[in-house]
This record gives sequence, structure tokens and C-alpha cells, in this order.
Amino acid sequence: MTLHTLSRDAIHGVYHRLRPFKHIENSPRGALLAQRYGDQALDVDLHITSDGVIVAAHDGQPLHYGFFDPLHLIHRDATIAELTWAQVSRLRCRTGWRLYRIHRIEDILRACHRRGRVALLEPKGDHRFSLDWPWQYVVEEAEAIGTTISGRALVELGGVAHVAAMRRAGIHAWTIEEHS
Repeated sequence: MTLHTLSRDAIHGVYHRLRPFKHIENSPRGALLAQRYGDQALDVDLHITSDGVIVAAHDGQPLHYGFFDPLHLIHRDATIAELTWAQVSRLRCRTGWRLYRIHRIEDILRACHRRGRVALLEPKGDHRFSLDWPWQYVVEEAEAIGTTISGRALVELGGVAHVAAMRRAGIHAWTIEEHS
């Protein structure tokens, strides 16, 4: 298969939630809501766990922003980069009667594909996003699933290096300013 990727100008409408609802955006339900509201793309924020799993989450310290550990073993200041996938996968966040969790990138790519949405990938400040391996993996998964992906990164969070790595992997990507 070949990678499907769109330039910045080709994306019309991005589903993007404000705090405290970032966990909804970064879940399969986010792709459903993007479809429901007619947005072509879903804003997908990315982090990497200590054992190298790419996950969809806005905040590097999820316990500061509504998530909780049902086992009460994870310190409130722990970052996703410090935690293993096993630890991150058990975190939960409740909104109304729905319970959300942090998902692997593969889950979000599948949800976007099912809903016909572009996964607009936005890596956060982890230096590993300037390396090739995360993007090679994401491209392989997107190709296998058939999901269209694009990328953008905040300049303030290492965005120039992250965009360069995305482009090396064949992803249309651009930098953004914090308030643009």
C-alpha cells in the first residue's frame, strides 16, 4: 500500500476540543464526533511511553488533568514518558457516565479510518519524536489500516525537529505557533 497524507491546505475542518475534554478528542469517540460535526480531520495529540508505545493523549501528566489510577500506584506528577504502557493503559478519566482511557496510536488510526477522518497527528514535547522510528511505525500502521494521516507540531515543543522527522517518513507536516 501507499501512504495517504494531505497537505495543510487540503484539510478542511479539524475536530479539536478544549480542556478539560482533551481525553474525548484523543479517543475513538473523537473520530465519531469529528464525523458527526462534519470535520474532515481529528486532532490527535501524541506521547511515547517509557517502553516505546505511541499513545494518543494531550497532557504529558495525565493525573493532573482528570485521569486517575484505579490501583492508586502512580504518582500524580508521573509523566507518560516515565510510565510503561501497562501503567498508562490502566489510567481512566470519567466524563458524565462515560469512562475514557488512553489509547495506542493504532486504535485511533483504526477509528479514523472507520469514520473516514484524517488523523492529524500532533506530537508533544518528547524528543523521541525527532527520531525516525516513531514515524516509520506510524506510517506502517496507517498504510496497513488505510488511514489518511498528516502532521503538525508546535514550534515551542520541538516542532521543527518533529516536522522534519515526519517529512522524512513521507508525512505532509508543518509547524504551528502556540496560538495559531
